[in-house]
Order: sequence, then C-alpha cells, then structure tokens
Amino acid sequence: MEPVTITLVIQGNLKYPFDLEYIQKWDSKIFKIVGTERVESLPNSGFVPSGYSDQELVAIFTPSGRSDLTLAIVGAQLELNFYARMPPTGVVVLSLFEMGDILNRENHTVETFVLRCLYALVLAYVECGRSLSLTRALQLHHDEPRGCLYDFNQAKVETVRSLDRPKLRADCLARLGHRQIDASFVPALIEELKRIRKGRYYRILDWARKNPSRPFCWRHCGWLSLTWPLTWLMTCARLSLAPRLTIRLPTQAHNRRQIRTPAIQSIEVGAI
Repeated sequence: MEPVTITLVIQGNLKYPFDLEYIQKWDSKIFKIVGTERVESLPNSGFVPSGYSDQELVAIFTPSGRSDLTLAIVGAQLELNFYARMPPTGVVVLSLFEMGDILNRENHTVETFVLRCLYALVLAYVECGRSLSLTRALQLHHDEPRGCLYDFNQAKVETVRSLDRPKLRADCLARLGHRQIDASFVPALIEELKRIRKGRYYRILDWARKNPSRPFCWRHCGWLSLTWPLTWLMTCARLSLAPRLTIRLPTQAHNRRQIRTPAIQSIEVGAI
C-alpha cells in the first residue's frame, strides 16, 4: 500500500499551541508528511463578518506539486463559519477559529483534531479513487453525528464526538468494501484510529463523571504505573473500604466527640 503524501501549510497566527513536530513524527502506513511550510502572516479578508471566502482562499493557497494533498491550517474564520473548506484549487483549509476554545473546554488537543481531519481527508481521497472532488466528498458524509470520520459536523461542537478513538460506521465500512482500494488499507486505518486518544488523565476524569458511584476499574484507562497508589485509594474510598483512621488526643471521656466522613470512616478528636 502506497501512503498518501501530504504537505502541511501553517499560515498566520493560529492563536493556540500546536506541536507540528508531533504530527510530522506520527507513525502511519496510510499517509506521510513530505513537507511543511510556515507563513507568518495571512492577508486581510474583504468579508470580515463571514470570514475568508473560497475565492479569497484560492488566491492565498496553491496546491503543492510534490504531494498528493495539501492541508493548510489557519486561525481565522472561514466562510459560513465552517472549520474546513475546500476551494476549487483542491487545497483543504482547516480553521481553528472557535475550534480551539471547544477543544480546550473538552480537554482535547489541537494535534488530535488535526490528526482526525488528516485521516478523514485521506479516507475521502482514497475512496474517491485517489482524487479529491468537493461534490463527491460531500456525498460520502452523513448529517447525523455518531463519532464517525464521515460525520459532517455542521455544529463545531459535534466534532468532539469523533476525537477520542474515531471510527467508521458499519455502513461506511461496508461501502469501503465495495471500492477498488488496497486490501490492507481498511485494517491499517482501523488500527491507527485507535491511537488517537484523549489524554489519560482526562479519560479518568470523564469516566469518574459518568460513573460517580462505581469503583474505578483498570480496564477503563489502562495501566497507570506511576499513579497506582492514588488510584487504589480512590477505589477504596468508592467501596467504603478505606482503613479506619483514629486520632486520639489526651482528654476526658465526656469531652470526646466523633466526626464521620465518607472516605475516612471515623476520626476521634478530643478537646484539650
């Protein structure tokens, strides 16, 4: 299977931290970053209220001749406030406008978002016969958000559903099976999508919010070799198995009082 070659272009102020080296070092059998470009400034838009139009993007970005696809990343607003546009030249423009705040609020990184969009772009490119047409690409997407790479995500906040281990719906996988693509493409895609994950710390928090009354289980967030003592204490607290901690101070019996907490079963404190 020959990987799809991609050129990344970062133009203007992204306004959010972005680790380009992380994307460049991402191990993939499906795509390969063959070049990067960094342009410090972005020309002013003539349609400020609605963002950069497709006609303006055509004048700003040109496809790279040394790669199959060109992905440009900007921090400015695009037409109709979409987070991605594909002008007629074939360059896909990805915007972090408002998306950066959504990612930060939901504890996702910009790198995760860019990877998710890269895989969606490569998938559409391969399914369309290693060519990219806006009309054909839109026909592959579906309106209902289900955490699938082919979610249209008209509302930007819906994108977060497909950022932690994005997947493909059963009908999308079935459609891929009827395309003339390399037999190793789909298995490799599924395995690589499993590596796109939210940070382990935030996965623990998400699990705890969804399961406030259940004990912590290792299988939900993997092996935490550095934090297992804390995790054990959290589990004991949830199961009400925390050891009894008693503090006794010299005092008379009739002045002694008892305080109970959910995590620590009892503490005896005496007034001096």
